[in-house]
Amino acid sequence: MVRRLTRRSILGAFGAGLGTLALGPQSVTATASDERFLVDTRSTDPNLGDARVVHDLSAIDALAIETADPSGIDVRHAPDVSFDLELPVTTQELGATPAGIDELSDLQWDKRSQRVADAHGVTDGDGTRVAVIDTGVAPDHPDLRHAVDAERSRNFTDDGGDFTDVMGHGTHVSGIIAGGDRSGRGVLGTAPATDLVACRVFTGRGTARFGAILAAMVYSARIEADAVNMSLGAYPLPLADTDVQFLLDLLNRATAVGRQHDTVFVAAAGNAGVDLDTDGLVVSLPTEAANVVSVSATGPIGFRWDDDGDDGDDDPLDDLTSPPSEPAYYTNYGERAIDVSAPGGNVDRDAMDTDRRWFYDLVFSSLPSGYGWLAGTSMAAPQVTAAAALVRSRYPDLDAPGVRRHLRETADGASAQQYHGDGHLDTHAAVTEEVEFRTD
Repeated sequence: MVRRLTRRSILGAFGAGLGTLALGPQSVTATASDERFLVDTRSTDPNLGDARVVHDLSAIDALAIETADPSGIDVRHAPDVSFDLELPVTTQELGATPAGIDELSDLQWDKRSQRVADAHGVTDGDGTRVAVIDTGVAPDHPDLRHAVDAERSRNFTDDGGDFTDVMGHGTHVSGIIAGGDRSGRGVLGTAPATDLVACRVFTGRGTARFGAILAAMVYSARIEADAVNMSLGAYPLPLADTDVQFLLDLLNRATAVGRQHDTVFVAAAGNAGVDLDTDGLVVSLPTEAANVVSVSATGPIGFRWDDDGDDGDDDPLDDLTSPPSEPAYYTNYGERAIDVSAPGGNVDRDAMDTDRRWFYDLVFSSLPSGYGWLAGTSMAAPQVTAAAALVRSRYPDLDAPGVRRHLRETADGASAQQYHGDGHLDTHAAVTEEVEFRTD
């Protein structure tokens, strides 16, 4: 087999820099901390003085520490990056159930287009575990309380809380993965039988540190999560920045630990609308790190816009201006940077100031207060994460590289490879087509 040499494989050996973090449709600013640092312990035990260890990252030969005076640290180190979250602008919360909608799952074009209900005739993710590194989860949500593993869920911040969602984003992502539709009263997740572990890395102030994300990644691998969802990312990161080269090194060490524990990492490609293959000497992390499935976003235009609920036997997916596999206007892309595309929601921006149901083309899922719509590569990544859980349930002997390969090989081939990588996710095919066991 000829190994495809990509920019990602080259970056695995070299490095990257500071930038912005994209969480769903939100924009996030990244800044270096003047009190928190990441320290390399690979070659020698460092002299830390009176520093406080915040995260023991010994699995990747590192520490996250807090100190007012880093001048005495005698080994490689870099400021821990702090990400500040801004509120989303393309969201819609569900009020009353829309007229003509009998079941909330009728609003889930993503699950319908992926034939998720049919896939559940093969497996619903039983026997698997998925970790969600995000803003937490609402453990008492009626569609998620069956799935949330409260014993294993963790808060990786130091804000004194638990893993309960502080922003809403993590609950939306979790519903896409593990929502347990109850007789039409809730949303349907792709892997409703999976064991869901919430790893909260954002505080109630909307900040997250790189050290917390690394700690959550290592923890997820150590509890043998079958798949880990990372609907977050930093972009653009300048390759020449030596501090960020160190951050990339630590990130690649964390994904290597995941590979050792047979854990599949899935990351959102980002929402800047740029070609990651041709964007110069910058990189997007973690989506372009080693051993990570990078996911771009697609979505329809026109889903149920004119639906009065009296469709008869008509499929609402038949009356669309653009299909669910259409690349979303905001998604990052790149034939070499992207592994697969998946439903993340789309927007007709000309319709946003009208009374048209433009928000029906976003992804409908759970929120702490009930249900609502969001769009972003953050919504696309959990579609793939959940599909990975189904594959692990269907083929428990398949290793992590095999899962990634199977998802790519069963993806629906697309002509615009710069947007879809190896193709558009096909959840039904992933659990019905026989897997080829092999080693690269």
